[in-house]
Amino acid sequence: MSESGVDQWLQQGITAVKAGNRTEGREWLMKALEADDHNEQAWLWLSGAVSSPEDRRVCLENVLALNPENSLAQKGLAKLEETAVSPDTPVHRQTIQRQRTAVSTAQALLYPERQEETWEWVDPTPSMTPGEAAAYQAEETYDDVWTRDVDICGYCARELAEEDAKCPNCQRNLLVKTFQYEKSSPNLVIFWVLLLGLGQLYLIQAIFDVIVERNLLLAIFDTILMGLFFILAIGAYFRQVWAYPAGTLMFALVLFGGLLRLLVPFDLTPLNLGVWDQAITEVSKGLVDGLGIFLRGFRLLTAVLGLVTAIFWVPSDFARTRQRQVARLGRRLKTGRDYDLAARRLAEKGLWATAVLHWQRAAALEPYRLPYQINLGRAYARLGFQQRALGTITAVRQRATDKELQAKLDKFIQTIRTTNQDG
Repeated sequence: MSESGVDQWLQQGITAVKAGNRTEGREWLMKALEADDHNEQAWLWLSGAVSSPEDRRVCLENVLALNPENSLAQKGLAKLEETAVSPDTPVHRQTIQRQRTAVSTAQALLYPERQEETWEWVDPTPSMTPGEAAAYQAEETYDDVWTRDVDICGYCARELAEEDAKCPNCQRNLLVKTFQYEKSSPNLVIFWVLLLGLGQLYLIQAIFDVIVERNLLLAIFDTILMGLFFILAIGAYFRQVWAYPAGTLMFALVLFGGLLRLLVPFDLTPLNLGVWDQAITEVSKGLVDGLGIFLRGFRLLTAVLGLVTAIFWVPSDFARTRQRQVARLGRRLKTGRDYDLAARRLAEKGLWATAVLHWQRAAALEPYRLPYQINLGRAYARLGFQQRALGTITAVRQRATDKELQAKLDKFIQTIRTTNQDG
């Protein structure tokens, strides 16, 4: 997105907020931040467009992460603390440290203390008692799959037997192939760029065949190869499994064909559309021959690089393993935010039971973060654990201070109770 587009969205958001239309302003500012999440002004104005103190705090903290000297953000955070925290309220304090990139090497060497900013913020949400903190977790009064050490379906939380290859409840296939590594490596980018590069080289070669060598049949052949490489590049970009062996094979064929033409030259003159004037041919022959050799050599070099990449660096990006879709926690997750983000991705895939485990862990690590518990309660309700959902959301409602959030939670609690009565 161009810088002018981001600025336009920013100005539209600021205009809307100034006019009192916070909903419209929030939409424009969020759009600007999606394109540039380092926009200090967008975060600052968004803090005035959001409705909850927690969201306002996040916006102001992001402003300070970008510019710790921003006085408006500092005053905004101080005001939040004054209005939300009383002397008798237990609070959660956290020290924030942000690493800043040095403007130059000299600054990094002479002023190392300027590369790190530290401040303390106070979360206004009251701390929970041990009993409240356990409200979102499996309680002794519950006797279900969440309190028993059993395998459950990652989709619907139905208890599974060891021999189940398909969930007896939701009928989903439990044995699925997934990529060994969820995120692709930079090597995959190199792979599809080389495929795309060869496609472009064959496009140039096809134009060369028509305009310079006047060879229509060869131009058609090179055009077909161009299309194949473009298709393979798109497949590799979207990490399609078939693109790896097909791309590797095409790199090998290009290399083999190029070497064969070097070792066994053959004359394609009979396929020409016609011949140039003899005088023009004599003058341009050296230039044409040199350009042809350059294109063939560049294709050979690209094919060699692509083949090396395909053989030694890329296989792990396409490697897949067969996994049983039982609910389990992900690896290499540390903070509550890590578990929350993982839970959101799992929920998007329909793995709600696995998402519940991650939201449980997120809420356990950071019990003062109400959104984690709200997401957990909604997931419980979606899976049919209405009593757990009711207990979790009720506990959140008791601690919520924002009027708008309270109204939403009251409505959700009423929906859960209605579902229980209908059931």
